[in-house]
Amino acid sequence: MVQRSEISEGSQGDASTNCDIVELDAEDLLAKYTHYCQVCGKGFKRDANLRMHMRAHGDEYKTNAALVNPMKSQEGSNNGMGNCSMKFPKRYSCPYEGCRWNQKHAKFQPLKSMICVKNHYKRSHCPKMYVCKRCNRKQFSVLSDLRTHEKHCGDLRWQCSCGNTFSRKDKLMGHVALFVGHRPVVAHSLH
Repeated sequence: MVQRSEISEGSQGDASTNCDIVELDAEDLLAKYTHYCQVCGKGFKRDANLRMHMRAHGDEYKTNAALVNPMKSQEGSNNGMGNCSMKFPKRYSCPYEGCRWNQKHAKFQPLKSMICVKNHYKRSHCPKMYVCKRCNRKQFSVLSDLRTHEKHCGDLRWQCSCGNTFSRKDKLMGHVALFVGHRPVVAHSLH
């Protein structure tokens, strides 16, 4: 289910900036695919992939008009003319009640894209299903966050006398500056 409403963004600047707020159900946000072929039912994560897939269903889907992104063709239909049917930019609301990014919250701030609302919902309101296989400590609910962590996990070249390890020298020095008696450990004693 999709809820739509129009608001005026007044809390972060110009009060005359309008936007179209879209709030999707949690099930829709967590769905594997967001775009489906109306002919065969196959699902796709991106609209562009669906449009390319449609070409396999026949010549009527191979025309330039069929391949144009529907969102861009709607935006271009105004031709710069100001009329009453002007489209507002889409912004997104988190479906979780009480969340700051939910449109019912007093200090609501809309999320800018579908990717933003999906990642926000997973990070803030879902269990952390992905675990780092290197350190077996860090858990993530967004796979890309795990991939980013894995690039640096295990790369602990800087160690303090208290036993804490750091992947960056500046973080070690900041730690040493905070605690009296702490000092960097000589590099050869790490191995």
